[in-house]
This record gives sequence, C-alpha cells and structure tokens, in this order.
Amino acid sequence: MQYSEGNVDEIPSETVEQQLLREEKDIAWYEVDQLCNEVIVNLMNEQNLVSVSVPVTIVGDIHGNFHDLYRALLARTNSDMIEERTSVKTSLEELTPFYANKLQKKFEEVFSWMPLAAVVGEKIFCVHGGISPHLDSLKDIDKIPRPLLDVKENILATDLIYSDPLDYEFLHVPKIEPIFEANYLRHAGVLFNEATVEEFCERTGMKLIVRSHTMIPFGYRLFANRKMITIFTSTGYKKERNHGSVMKVDKDGKIKMINFLPAPLKKKKKKDEKDQENDDTNTKNDSRYSNCSNRCNYHDI
Repeated sequence: MQYSEGNVDEIPSETVEQQLLREEKDIAWYEVDQLCNEVIVNLMNEQNLVSVSVPVTIVGDIHGNFHDLYRALLARTNSDMIEERTSVKTSLEELTPFYANKLQKKFEEVFSWMPLAAVVGEKIFCVHGGISPHLDSLKDIDKIPRPLLDVKENILATDLIYSDPLDYEFLHVPKIEPIFEANYLRHAGVLFNEATVEEFCERTGMKLIVRSHTMIPFGYRLFANRKMITIFTSTGYKKERNHGSVMKVDKDGKIKMINFLPAPLKKKKKKDEKDQENDDTNTKNDSRYSNCSNRCNYHDI
C-alpha cells in the first residue's frame, strides 16, 4: 500500500496559531474559497481508501467545535499548553448571506472529493459509520466514483458513512452469527452486530475498526471484544457534559486514548462583572484552554 502524503512531521498547530494571532480577526470569503480550491486539488490525488503510516493521531467527530479541534491538533504534538489567544469567526452567516451561500456550495464540493475510509499502519480500519454487507473487499471502496455529490446514490458509501453497531443503549446484542439489519435509527446505512465485526477483521486482516458517528458520554467506547472502538472528539455536544477523545497510535502500533474534559460551566454574571470581563479579554486567557494536563486524561488500551 502507498502511504498518504498527508501524514507530515510539521507542527500542525503553527498554522492555527498564525490565524489566531493575525491582526485581521475575520477570515475573508475569498481566503476560504482559495483554501477550498487547494484542498480539492490535493483530495483529487487521494484514493477513496487512504493508507496512513504511523505514528498518527485519529480524531473523531468535531461538529464544528473549533476549540476541541485545536486541542486535538496540540495533542498530536504532545503539547501541554492550550491557550485561547483570540477567536476566529467561523459562522458562514458572518461572511454575509451572499457569500455564505457560495461558500456552502464550495464546502459541499470539497466534501464530495473526500476519501471515505483509511487504513492506519496496515492494521487499523478507520471509517465514519461502520461496515457494510456490500463490502466484500477493501478494494471495493476504491471503486466508488468521485466526486460523490449525493452519498445516498451509492449504497456502499451510504453504509460506510451512516452505519452503526447493534448496541442498544450500551446493552450488547448477543453474538451468534454475523447480522446486518436496516438502520431504523438513521434511516440510512445498516446496523451490525459483534460477530459481523469479528468476521470482517478476520477476513480483511484488520486488528481494529475505528469509527465515530455516535456521541459517547466518556469520549470512547469499545465493542466486539475490543475489535471496534467508537471515538467522539467534540465535548459538550448539544449542551451535554460529554467528554471528547482522540486516539494516538505510536510507531510500534501501541494505542493511547486522550480524553478531553468538557469546559467548566460558567456562572451567570451580573452586568458590571460582564463589562469588566469584556475589558479584560485581550489580557486574560480562557481557563478552559490553560494547561492541557489538567483538562485531559490519558488511557492505554
């Protein structure tokens, strides 16, 4: 397998910090448009199934949570300090309604070229949703045509993106034989049991399946005798107090989970206190992002 060139050694947080510290706080619409075009060119050179070398950090669903994305990038560099210097406006509506509509279409174009799955270190299969009864070989993924403007036009792509394990409210369904069922939870993709995961790993030579797609209260959850793990990176999802997590795979294939604790709840402040806080925003760091070691837990699995 040819490894993806996307796994580089440069510090990923540098670009983020440059954006945070720039004098112009807003990102112009044409900057985003140009960036999207550059991303598309790079994605067009990738396969649907990307091979990634180790060491690597695997990130789950972000759901637009920029601060947890920043924490995930710093986790990749073993940094212990996470600070919020300023903010970057990321709402499309703040780029004016006219440009917001144009950029949404541009984002959709970018998404249509994105790879659908990855194999890390030749042994870890990474996918957003799960596996599929239509996935006889990993080579089938590369046969899916791109750009994929409507995912539901391809049944295998739909399953890879929307499927879920048969794990009702964290009560395992007994494993007898591989089972696929219609995914009534999402009305797209399939549901699969533990036996299906074990059969897939044995058939493809994978040791682990890493997926996201599901909010996990404590950041990650193991399934199918530790042959599948669901990781969810965004904390405070839909105002829940859930943890987030990322997975670090070292050069020897050893796995470590890093848990992000949710930001502490903020007490409602009186008007005078809010005014004083606004005056100090340029000189104070948000305590949620100071000292990562106090806001993160580390677990070997």
